Amino acid sequence: MFEEAQKIVQKELSPQLSLGLELSHSLTFENFYSGKNQQVVQTLQDFADNKAEHFIYLWGSEGAGKTHLLQATCHHVLELQQSAIYVSLSKLNQYAEAILDNLHNLSLVCIDDIQHAAKHELWEERLFVLFNEIVAHKGRLLIAADKLPNQLGMQLNDLVSRLNWGLTFKVQELDDADKIAALKQQAYQSGLVLPDEVAQFLIARVKRDMPSLLEAFKILNQASITEKHRLTVPFVKKILKL
Repeated sequence: MFEEAQKIVQKELSPQLSLGLELSHSLTFENFYSGKNQQVVQTLQDFADNKAEHFIYLWGSEGAGKTHLLQATCHHVLELQQSAIYVSLSKLNQYAEAILDNLHNLSLVCIDDIQHAAKHELWEERLFVLFNEIVAHKGRLLIAADKLPNQLGMQLNDLVSRLNWGLTFKVQELDDADKIAALKQQAYQSGLVLPDEVAQFLIARVKRDMPSLLEAFKILNQASITEKHRLTVPFVKKILKL
């Protein structure tokens, strides 16, 4: 169903928008360890089911899980056979503003890393237009950034005003106990056992943000399958060269 929905979106949009369709199959609600973000997750699930506000703004530190939540919401909407797109502005200089054209025709638009548009006059103007188009067509818009709208340094005051509409949530970064629980959840879903001492070793020796920890676990998961070896501290040291 997901692949069929993606094909529908690709037909509706101009060719350059294939950039925004690069969703990771692993970034779903089922794979997100919510920790202190249970309310955010529930609201986004309702939002994806069209039972909540039409605009939600997420903010928080890098690695807190904003990208995961945006992509999970996209996945959910696509699985309902509706149209959705995820676009990150983290590589804004590689895009033309036209990437935002005609998005108001979709059921859901997710714009990540909007802070990179600050002080780029054309991008700020195009985001403002897109916001108004989505509102006029009663679509849904989900935006994420590292700061609150008033702290982004946007030059277009009307855009800042729009970004303050709707619901705003801070995505709370997981503490160490939650990170261990999240890694254990990933291991369980992969059919592996992650002993406490291995999880604690990873937290102590790998970069502590969740994307880095999950990438390390992905490498370990593949190595464990390939070498038919359970997860132990010596095995982790060898595979990750720690």
